[in-house]
Amino acid sequence: MGAIKSEELQADEIRRLSHAELFYVSPEMTDLTMAAAGSLPFFALNREDLPAEQGLMVFAKPVVTYPNEEGRPEAQIRACCWMVAEHDAIWLSFYSDWHS
Repeated sequence: MGAIKSEELQADEIRRLSHAELFYVSPEMTDLTMAAAGSLPFFALNREDLPAEQGLMVFAKPVVTYPNEEGRPEAQIRACCWMVAEHDAIWLSFYSDWHS
């Protein structure tokens, strides 16, 4: 199997986003989610855990911040896109807001 070209990944992501059910998480619910996250046990994400087969969830605030290379801004995750694929595999994409 060959490498996936960036153009193919981009086309696939556009297709996923164009069919995604949209969800917005308010500032209060984002805070509650982050407070509860630390006490959750590890689990494997299954299709039954998702609010839709295909979706885009945007958080009012960053849910995770990753340090970046020296001199570059850190990545603050503000959204997640998902799709249930073949054999119940779940494709996840995360988005950061470089302007926040």
